[in-house]
Amino acid sequence: MRPLTTLFVTLLTLLAPALGQELSVYNVVTDAYPRITANYFALDETGATIDDLTARDFRVIETTTDGKNVDLTSTVSHNCITNASSTSASVVLIVDESLSMDQLLPSGKRRIEYVKEALRAFVDRLPWNGETAVSIIGFSGKSRLLCDWQTTPGPVLAAIGRLTPLSATNYEVSFLGIPNVFDQMQQRTPSIPKVAFFITDGAPNPDIAKRQEFEQKVITLARAQGIRIFSVTLMINRTDPSIATICRSTGGRSMIATEESLVNLVGVLALEAISKKVCTISWISPLVCNDDLRMRTATIQLRRGRQPDTKVYYTTPDSSLVRLEAVPSTLVYGDIPPLQSLNLTCTVTAVNTDLSVTSASISTPAYFQLVGFSPFTLKKGESKQITVKFTQGADRVIRTGTLTLAGNPLCIPVVTLVAGGGNVILTSPNGGDVLSTCTETRITWTGVPSYQPVTIEYSCDGVEWVTLADTALGGSFPWKPTAGCSTGRIRVRTLSGERYIWASRTGGMGTEEVNAIDVAPDGSRIYIGGSFIGQTEFGPTTANAVFNAADGYVTELDNTGAVLGATLLKGDIGSTERIVRVATDRDGNVYVAGTVTGSNITYGLDRWTRMPSDLQNAFIYKFRSNGTLLWRITLGGNEFTTGYVDINSLEVKPNASGDIEATITGTCEYIVSARGYAGTVLDEVDVPDLGPMPYSVTISSAGQPNIRANFDAVDPSKDDPLSTTDRSGYHYATGSYRGNYTVPLVPPVTLSNKGQSDVWVTKSTLGVSTEDVSDKTFRIVQPILKTDLDTVRFDSTAIGRASTQSSTTALRNIGTAPLMIDSVIISGPAAKDFAVIDDLDSVILDTGAIRSLEISFSPTVIGTRRARITIYGSCENIVFFDVEGEGRLECPWILQDTIDMGRQIVGTSTTQRIDCILKSERRGNVRGFLAISGSSDFQVTPYGVFTLKYGECISVRVTFTPTIPGPQQAQIDLNLPKECGIAFTQIFGEGIKPELSVSSVDLGNKRLRTVSMDTINIVNNGTVDVEVTSLNLVDTAGTGFSATLPSLPVTIGVSDTIRIPITFIPTTRGSFISSVLVDAKGVDSTLVGTMRGFGYQPICEARGYSFLPVLTGTVSNEPGFIRIWNRDATWPLHIDGIQLPSVQSDFTWSAVPGPFPLILAPNDSIDVFVTFSPQGAGLRAVNIDVLHDGRPGPEDIPPYARTEVLVDGVGLQRSVLPPVLMDSILSCLTDTAVVVPCERRPYNVASRTARCGNRRRRCVPL
Repeated sequence: MRPLTTLFVTLLTLLAPALGQELSVYNVVTDAYPRITANYFALDETGATIDDLTARDFRVIETTTDGKNVDLTSTVSHNCITNASSTSASVVLIVDESLSMDQLLPSGKRRIEYVKEALRAFVDRLPWNGETAVSIIGFSGKSRLLCDWQTTPGPVLAAIGRLTPLSATNYEVSFLGIPNVFDQMQQRTPSIPKVAFFITDGAPNPDIAKRQEFEQKVITLARAQGIRIFSVTLMINRTDPSIATICRSTGGRSMIATEESLVNLVGVLALEAISKKVCTISWISPLVCNDDLRMRTATIQLRRGRQPDTKVYYTTPDSSLVRLEAVPSTLVYGDIPPLQSLNLTCTVTAVNTDLSVTSASISTPAYFQLVGFSPFTLKKGESKQITVKFTQGADRVIRTGTLTLAGNPLCIPVVTLVAGGGNVILTSPNGGDVLSTCTETRITWTGVPSYQPVTIEYSCDGVEWVTLADTALGGSFPWKPTAGCSTGRIRVRTLSGERYIWASRTGGMGTEEVNAIDVAPDGSRIYIGGSFIGQTEFGPTTANAVFNAADGYVTELDNTGAVLGATLLKGDIGSTERIVRVATDRDGNVYVAGTVTGSNITYGLDRWTRMPSDLQNAFIYKFRSNGTLLWRITLGGNEFTTGYVDINSLEVKPNASGDIEATITGTCEYIVSARGYAGTVLDEVDVPDLGPMPYSVTISSAGQPNIRANFDAVDPSKDDPLSTTDRSGYHYATGSYRGNYTVPLVPPVTLSNKGQSDVWVTKSTLGVSTEDVSDKTFRIVQPILKTDLDTVRFDSTAIGRASTQSSTTALRNIGTAPLMIDSVIISGPAAKDFAVIDDLDSVILDTGAIRSLEISFSPTVIGTRRARITIYGSCENIVFFDVEGEGRLECPWILQDTIDMGRQIVGTSTTQRIDCILKSERRGNVRGFLAISGSSDFQVTPYGVFTLKYGECISVRVTFTPTIPGPQQAQIDLNLPKECGIAFTQIFGEGIKPELSVSSVDLGNKRLRTVSMDTINIVNNGTVDVEVTSLNLVDTAGTGFSATLPSLPVTIGVSDTIRIPITFIPTTRGSFISSVLVDAKGVDSTLVGTMRGFGYQPICEARGYSFLPVLTGTVSNEPGFIRIWNRDATWPLHIDGIQLPSVQSDFTWSAVPGPFPLILAPNDSIDVFVTFSPQGAGLRAVNIDVLHDGRPGPEDIPPYARTEVLVDGVGLQRSVLPPVLMDSILSCLTDTAVVVPCERRPYNVASRTARCGNRRRRCVPL
């Protein structure tokens, strides 16, 4: 786990608004290095998510701690995963309410306040669209439902304000207790994504009992509902492993944050919870040359609009370091004679990146020169050899130099060049280094062979020297600098002559002979092989070879010369078995070769049978370094021919292709048949029957033999089988001896003999007398762990209960280097009563870092309990402090956890008596103080101080008067003595808003005095009966509206309807509105049902026409007509017909009117033309009927109203004088007209008469 300062910035989201735009990048992941991946959200100026981004929309600049910038934009990739969400989510917030949340931080705020701020930011980010819903579960020693599902932010924000630090930190209750996240989610629609956020500030207390079972159960339940679980951990720099597993397995994430970063982090997570897409960007981060540069900053810019940017911080893994190797790192030429030359090579390998070398230079070209060098490029994994030639000058002195390669990457290793004289050269620490008293460093030197021992000394002041090692080998020596010495220097010295490292013996009371020795390339194991007769001992292995017949052995020693044991080769009783040779290869595999004469052979756990007719078989095994058998080859005759095979050498080396081969040589007779482990013949060669003939068998690394005989046989190896060296140049030798034996080393070593002949083994090296000192001093840094705690005192706590204390500044590293906490030990007489909740093992404290600490006290007996907590850190840092608490008499009680007041109409009250919400089972009095917190809609009596004796209860009356709709909660706090723990009862209730609806009616347009009826419906759409307390008709005067109201009060059942009959009889024209006012219990405002109607009555007026007299039988040339008006200003007139009596023939229609009906708009008129052709003399008249709807009700239409108009005219006989036209005159005046008869033929006037057509006129003939 990385330090908190590194981890939280890895997850921290930095919001960078740019004139409304916003880019948020978070959850940086480096596990797939070199690709760095991070989630992001991008919002436009309106706050809407930008959904169409691609890799081209981002620019990434990475900065390392040395200030260098690299533009990684070309490596950016982009990906989005589409969720099933439609910007809605069901969210459960699971919030830690343990006592540590009440801790006062250096900022002056309590931790719980930071959590509340973060949750409010979360709520603000959610789209409250009617589908998104939030519920809150708090957990401490138990879980509680702080907020049931809400689809508006108000109740959620109110519940956040009720978060209260209570007691323990029981992680399990929020998942598997009551209430729990899964029961809550079960209430939600499956089609809406489900997300849970788990927020805690420490480790579980009590610990999770059965972690694997807990994890599996929670994961199964979450997957069953498709719930993604996220976690955010404060105060400590690690997520509980079970919570991390749950988050990872459900598609969520576990994150770490500081209190200050929590608000931004949780706010952005809200966007992810409801987003249709979860988008990531990634980029390729380059390799760096040193460890400090692994800490990086990426500036990510959105290349849209105002182009906002943000920074994220991360540390890349160890694999991000460039690995280039130059082996060996020092070319040691040895003591070359004057003017003589020697070429050596080093191999440069591009281990994890491509390498381009453009040039090479040597610091001392007068003595060292490159041979055949040219620039080259290596792909990852490729190698190249570089040859450097050394030419000694005229003087035989030491020459040194460095080979430097230039190219890309820049951190190509420098090769040290040393020749002449064998002087030792100290390479590190050589001055300017920074060493730590808690971190092992390596003193390294060169200039002498690795097998040559050196003496290493250390000085703080360069005057007094302290020996660190008398005999150090291999060019490297581990050393932990001495505390209290801020600077120092190292001196290395070599001694002349062969130097004894160790000598060992092995053997028992019998006779042991040794035939071969070899060593693992790294010197970790030494193998010797031979034979023994009689009783023998090889370390813990004992055996007895009887009848003077030898058995074989391979004995294994470690790098200190200790005998680890032996593997025995045995045959039949009296047969002879010998180990002839042992060898190792470059990979540490072990080869064992020998001969047997017995029929049934056992080597270790392996068994095989010699061919029945054979005289002597040979064999060779190949084992891995761990003892695993790779293959076995046996050499002998076959079913038809006797074989005799002996061995005299074994050589293991690479062939021309680089593959390892093992070759054994010896003599054979008759035939050589090679069989594998299964007994199958793998190769076979007949041998001339001319006595013993030379043969060789070369066996591939896979175990395939190739036999050659006679002149084709490979020559035997000339290596001394009793002497060998390892890769570092150490010399190993072995032999057999009788009596005491002095090993010829410096200083000499004398080995005793336990039996007749034993075996000796030695390890040695050669040395010359030189020395070298650090060029300048190096600095030593030291971590120092300090605590500001002296004695932590706990409140009095009853047996069986727990209390906690925490400190944000409990541990500090005031030194000059990071330190690691190794362990925490609690000691003292009451150690079992105290526990450190935080898991501090392997926690790293950087220089100046501060670490919080949470401690729990659970007394087991009454009285003062004391213990000491000791914290062990690296570099022998030890701090301690005392803890003290008072154990009180056990304080058991039985509590009613919850009270459900049910559902109640807003504005009304319900009261319940709750018997025995708390029962004391303490042997003695318990005093408490009853108080209530939460919603003010709950009232509890009695209130205040109470005292309970053993077995007594406290009962309460709870009144619930909801003032707002929705779930309401409160908490009865019993405030018991501190030793009794925290006791509270939660009260739940739901305010119900009656859901009444009142319909309205619109009776439309009605003719005056017509009767229309309808109903206004009052419907109960809610889930509770509603009592209607008032019904009133308003604004009915002169409107024509009336209603029949039911008797009050009246109760409307759920889903029931009350129908109010409505009558509308308009008496005047116009629009009318009246209302029914409805009041009901629990309904905040008066409900209104509206009645609408319109009274109309068109007015029909018609006028006839009087034609001038015309001669009978002729047609009047007047355009006579009847005119029909609609005198109403608001309503059209409907004319259904105009009837001209057909019984007369004086008047006819000029054009038949129609089609009908005719509609006259308000204030409009129509003319219907009539033709006059009198069929007789005298006054001719007709009444024309107009059928229309211009009449009031209540009768229906049809029948239509009938309006009659007169059309008349005078028919003249031809002898009749023309009519006299008299102008209009005032009453009582006289007008005179002269009639002049005009006739074509003579006539006589017989009389004079005058007749007027109007009775109001008087016509007098003159």
